Amino acid sequence: MAINIKNINSILIFRSDGGLGDEIIYSILYRELKKANPAINISVATFGASGAFLKENKYINRLYVMPMRRLHKHSRWPTLIYYGLKIRKDKFDLAIDTSYKKNYPNWKLFSKIASRDKVREIKWISSGNHAKDSVIGILETLGVKDFDNNYDVHLTEKSQDKNREFLTANGIKEYIALNPFAHAQGRTFNAETLQLIASTLNQLFDKPQIVIPYMSRKQMGKIKNLHDNFANVYFFKTENPFDLISLIYSAKLLISPDTSAVHIASAFKKPTIAFYNKPWDTFWSPNNPNAIVVKAGPEPDSVNIFNIEEFKLACESTVLSKQNF
Repeated sequence: MAINIKNINSILIFRSDGGLGDEIIYSILYRELKKANPAINISVATFGASGAFLKENKYINRLYVMPMRRLHKHSRWPTLIYYGLKIRKDKFDLAIDTSYKKNYPNWKLFSKIASRDKVREIKWISSGNHAKDSVIGILETLGVKDFDNNYDVHLTEKSQDKNREFLTANGIKEYIALNPFAHAQGRTFNAETLQLIASTLNQLFDKPQIVIPYMSRKQMGKIKNLHDNFANVYFFKTENPFDLISLIYSAKLLISPDTSAVHIASAFKKPTIAFYNKPWDTFWSPNNPNAIVVKAGPEPDSVNIFNIEEFKLACESTVLSKQNF
């Protein structure tokens, strides 16, 4: 039986991916469902960085965030059952699991309990090989037409103020955001790569101001020595996803191997140089006409192997090549 979202009063969406990059792509879904049926009540069950990002989403009526990543793997079953029973007190007309990890036994158990067995298997034919094509397929299956496939990433006043104060305090007017960290170690720039990129930027752009975001002391320990060689490098502590969003939004250019940062830049059509290696090069590629991809590898777990001439060419191809810092 076909599902028409206009006939649904409430929907529960399961998101087990837990990553910021995944949720930026899936931000299309919540906005377009609300546009198709303004009266619909949208609830989302998730965990991890997804919760921090989605809590500010104006299209979601209720958010259930579970602390799964802090739990020992053997304690996830009782925890999921507990949360499932807690959520099932609310009633939903429809529940769908949009997660890539929906075949995990513990997540399937949770979704069954939480949804009162109302989870519908949404089967769609993807129109392409990109992650956003899966979202488009879900929308089409739910009868949504004429949708906007741009990401829905917004700014918060608190993070904007923090970013402005940081820039003013350091005398920064225009800057390149250089984001070296990714969730996977093999997709994180090492110290040598950072030195090489910073040196190249200084040569090409006459010592531009470079801002590097970091979240932890461990990350800071890997990048603080850049100050020894480059006086124009600054470090900005991002305490939540919106700090990073504000930093990227105000930058003239983003350079990053991290798909989350690349997707943030895509939402604003920000000039971007993204480093990709397989298997991320197609499915998670930038949805951004102003992005240039530098191919890394051949190893699938390292972005620190690339042709520096290709990076230089990417830099010279951006709008910054005609500007002075």
